Amino acid sequence: MDEPASTVVVVGASAGGVEALTTLEDLERARRELETACEELQSTVEELETTNEELQSTNEELWGFRDDEVEGEHLLNLDIGIPVQRLRDPIRRVLDGSETEEIELDGHDRRGKPVHVTIAFAPLQNRREAEEPDGAILLVSAEPVG
Repeated sequence: MDEPASTVVVVGASAGGVEALTTLEDLERARRELETACEELQSTVEELETTNEELQSTNEELWGFRDDEVEGEHLLNLDIGIPVQRLRDPIRRVLDGSETEEIELDGHDRRGKPVHVTIAFAPLQNRREAEEPDGAILLVSAEPVG
């Protein structure tokens, strides 16, 4: 009895749609493209990890809190040197479907030095078809005063 025949079918996407990769050259090209995409993805993950570490460091330096101190706490209950109660309405509007919003506040950093804070609010949409946002993104920028 003869050995069973094996067939490898690899399907790739092209500008014109889906195509079957039939030659070894096609398969090698697809492998290189996939390898490049994986390398780019790894680079992006490393950049995100670095950015997250930088953000954690900046948050601790500016507001005086470590991640483990604020995890699970409600943002509006934190004493971070700005009038957090003024964040309530912009957050609600974004959660109710408003596109973006920005406010400016005066406050102080963890050392008591005055800062001018700009906060941009944007909806967090995990699913494109969702009618309401899944959450809100707050981008906080603080400038020393004086």
